[in-house]
Amino acid sequence: ALPISNMVIGFGSVAVLGRLLTPDHFGLVAIATSLMVPVSALCDHGMPLALIQRKSPTLSETNAMFWLQCSLGFLAAVVGAALAYPLGAWLDRPELFWILMAFSGNLALAGLGATHLALIRRDLRFRTHAGIGVLANLCAVLVGILAAWSGLGYWSLVLMGVANNAFTTGAAWICSGWLPNAPQRVEGIRDMVRMGLFLNGTALVSSMTRVVDRVLIGLTLSDAAAGYYANAHRLILQPSMQVNKPLTTVAVPVLSRLQHDECAFRKYYRRGAEVIVLALFPCFIVAFFGAEYIVPLVLGSQWDEAIPIFQAMCPGALMTCTRVLTGWVYVPLGRTDRQFRWRIFASIVAVGSFVVGIQWGVYGLAVAYSIQSLAIRIPAVMYCISGTFVRGSDVLSATARPVAATVGGVVAGFLILPHITMPDSSILALIMVTSTLGLVYLGTFAATPGGITRLKSLRHTVGLLRKQPDETPSTA
Repeated sequence: ALPISNMVIGFGSVAVLGRLLTPDHFGLVAIATSLMVPVSALCDHGMPLALIQRKSPTLSETNAMFWLQCSLGFLAAVVGAALAYPLGAWLDRPELFWILMAFSGNLALAGLGATHLALIRRDLRFRTHAGIGVLANLCAVLVGILAAWSGLGYWSLVLMGVANNAFTTGAAWICSGWLPNAPQRVEGIRDMVRMGLFLNGTALVSSMTRVVDRVLIGLTLSDAAAGYYANAHRLILQPSMQVNKPLTTVAVPVLSRLQHDECAFRKYYRRGAEVIVLALFPCFIVAFFGAEYIVPLVLGSQWDEAIPIFQAMCPGALMTCTRVLTGWVYVPLGRTDRQFRWRIFASIVAVGSFVVGIQWGVYGLAVAYSIQSLAIRIPAVMYCISGTFVRGSDVLSATARPVAATVGGVVAGFLILPHITMPDSSILALIMVTSTLGLVYLGTFAATPGGITRLKSLRHTVGLLRKQPDETPSTA
């Protein structure tokens, strides 16, 4: 229920703010956010994740990681503030200065609560963690809507981020039940720090890659173009964000505890990954074939130019739901050094594709995003599982049936939908598209070997994902 609540809040915020603000407002904040993303990667929660992966961290180690994370958050805030004026001057947008200053202060605030959130996850208090996220998002959206309604323009989007972090940090301190002591030197945390630094390095490289497309738009096109691109990207990623993030929040601590139990780890990995791709693949099929109804319905008619961009991003967004195939291996098994090396290679590929794609404008950039995402996915998974006890058969077991069902849905979209007369109402038309493609998807999945059995066991599988590690059967 909590992930669904987050999804509703996410779509609702896009729908309401898309009508209260202009594409220029979204574009300006999107550019500012992109500029700040590499700076935020300096404190991108690598240390808390290392704390979660640790088998039995002591109170002294936890305290040391807290102060290290706070220091990284403060460092990121100082760097962001120092870059605010030069970046605004470089892009010839003076209004970026105060936006970047606000974002910089937000980084220090996030660093204060990151360790407490990690402790809640490590204790497997997933409902508490999810509840904090839902309430923080709701609080942030209300602040943003009130600010936009009051005529604050792009500042409403800035205030949303600040409100989210403020609520999250305060709630995490209250709910974790842990208070830090004064900083002191602690021996034996080198492995955790090394792992955390690799995670931060991976986040830094990833974030710099995500900046490139926005900066290219900002340098060569307009704020409105950046707004169309940013909101199309944000909208298409909503399903995977609202499913991947909560399940990964659950899975990483559980798999970290199972890292020495090969059979239990592989079973949890297979079942969990299959649930995610089974649930998310049809969302992107519907998104592609129903884009002409989804974008105006959610964002409003002034966003019609985002429809082809939204469609072009669908294949690439489809690949985001398969990130669990690698993320659920790298962190729990402590292989973040390999994750960092792969991210460097993948980022080079992505940046090259963006530079080529921008020659054809925003649409070309969206197409480039999808092509490079599809091209590197299989090599990414193969590199990730190499040298581990996770096998290719585990990956195929999780993805083969959903992939077959996706092919069936895409074929139906091209062959069946053109012959169906759609009603004038966008809502009714979207319902018809969703029901048609959904039935074909489920039918194709059921027709695969073992598909009906998998569908019948889906409820049990979801229950398995919620179990404590010592409750999880270790049978392969």
